[in-house]
Amino acid sequence: MNNMFFKDILIADVQKQSARYVSFQTGLNVITSTENHVGKSSLIKSLYNTLGADVKFDSKWSKETKLSAVSVDINGEGYRFVRFLKKFAIFKGELLILLTDAVTKELAPKLGELFNFSVYLAEKTNSNKIVQAPPAFTFMPYFIDQDMGWSELYGSFERLDQFSKSERAKSLFFHLGIYTKTRIEYQAEKDKFKNEIEELKKRENNILITIKFLTEEIQNLIPADDENELKAYLEVPNKEIQALVQTIGQIRNRIQELQ
Repeated sequence: MNNMFFKDILIADVQKQSARYVSFQTGLNVITSTENHVGKSSLIKSLYNTLGADVKFDSKWSKETKLSAVSVDINGEGYRFVRFLKKFAIFKGELLILLTDAVTKELAPKLGELFNFSVYLAEKTNSNKIVQAPPAFTFMPYFIDQDMGWSELYGSFERLDQFSKSERAKSLFFHLGIYTKTRIEYQAEKDKFKNEIEELKKRENNILITIKFLTEEIQNLIPADDENELKAYLEVPNKEIQALVQTIGQIRNRIQELQ
């Protein structure tokens, strides 16, 4: 991950026509006050919200009227992120390098490029498709909301339902340098194979039951008058059994291949 620190933030309320500007220094910054409910938490939340992570604000904080602009330093270069409602803009110096309302498809890849860091997770679908996770997963370990962040992982953020809870937890391993995109792709493929093996074993079991039924049917055939009639009686079930046995062999070969 590239070195990054916040330089300043501007929060403007377009309805009340008021604004607040706060600058930061490299190293430790302490934000404090003698009173509660004066905006300390909202200030911190706005940093992450501007960079695309949907944070759970206090009910008194109206996100619909806020425009926020955050300046950051990434490896010595200055960038500015601006958010209003669902629209995002990224500037490098005075140059606009991205204007979008597509968080997953455009904003997240650009942040991954700038930060040299991304989290990849399997979506909560039958396909288990590996996708780049939204910005909240990039910032999660560095922010815990005082009201909603202690009860569960990612309790401080919204709109994360495309991933299961167990899948969300895997994002921590990206921050620890244990997981990579390739690692997650292999894991998803392994899970897919595991599900296929289970389905094949169920199919094999059903075929064995059918073979048992056909075998019992052969034993209970009506007595034949001669050898030719007996062969005729046995021809159909024997062919069915032979085909089923062949299918079982194919299933077992496929299971072995997947394993």
